[in-house]
Amino acid sequence: MHCVICKTEVISNKSVLCYSCWGDLSFIDQNMIQHSNVAAIIDYNSIARKLIHMFKYKSPWLLCDLFINWISLTYAEIIKNSDVIIPVPMHKYKLMIRSYNQVAILGQKLAKQHKKQCLLNILIKIKNTKSQSLLDENLRSLNVIDAFSLRNEKKLENKNILLLDDVITTGSTVAECIKTIKSNSNPQSIKVLCVAMTKN
Repeated sequence: MHCVICKTEVISNKSVLCYSCWGDLSFIDQNMIQHSNVAAIIDYNSIARKLIHMFKYKSPWLLCDLFINWISLTYAEIIKNSDVIIPVPMHKYKLMIRSYNQVAILGQKLAKQHKKQCLLNILIKIKNTKSQSLLDENLRSLNVIDAFSLRNEKKLENKNILLLDDVITTGSTVAECIKTIKSNSNPQSIKVLCVAMTKN
């Protein structure tokens, strides 16, 4: 078994990261965000960027179990108090090109493990936006305006929603998702959970 980041051989066949790369991760203090509606596991630093890039574009299945373990250990209470899990959707054209939505894979496995409902076709991305990583903060907000729509909105009435994403930088995408949900339905609450987040 080799580290997925630096390819150094690792002793345990259960670990996907070597000791050095593991040490470079910066786990976010839960107390810093306990009063926020947004929760994350790790700071989006250089090593986290490599992990997320691999998760997005190379092998979501390889890292999915690792991320689920982190999320489940750290935010079990948030998951427990949620009625449904909604992964941030991908536009159909990008989905055709990539063949998978890595966040949907994560959401389905997380929901199965915690016996929750994962809703994949209720929040829809209707606008084929430019990649957020290519834009500055102001353009990211403009890029996702009216990018989403909601179907079967009655399914979310009075529900505690867990909105799931892999990484949050400016928060523009999840903010637009939340706006779309609240404008078309009446949920009890919306919590956001991601693997990595840029510290403010």
